[in-house]
Amino acid sequence: MITRGTTPTLTFTLQDNDGNNVDLSEYEVLYITIQDSKKNQFDIDKSRFVFKEDFSFVAKLTQEETLKLVDGRIKVQLRAKSQGGDAIASCEQYCSLGDILKDGEIWFFIYSLIRLNI
Repeated sequence: MITRGTTPTLTFTLQDNDGNNVDLSEYEVLYITIQDSKKNQFDIDKSRFVFKEDFSFVAKLTQEETLKLVDGRIKVQLRAKSQGGDAIASCEQYCSLGDILKDGEIWFFIYSLIRLNI
């Protein structure tokens, strides 16, 4: 489940027909599309992925991104294009979306105190 207004880290793994993890780190184009039931969507591109030794990769969403999502259920899909021109797409994956009571981003402010000795 993803909760609106949070910064979740998502982990992705793509497997071939034999169940082996596919190394997508060398693909020329790679992105994840996230879409809610009202067709609001955004992409996360390869520049934001951290690739792991087991060929999985992770991406962290921002508050701004998760606040764009509405209506209880989202779809996630991976698309990629190899340097040789082969294009692939995963099946759509579904995830529930939790709501928050107070909408908007949470901001962290640092107040500094200055003491003057005169």
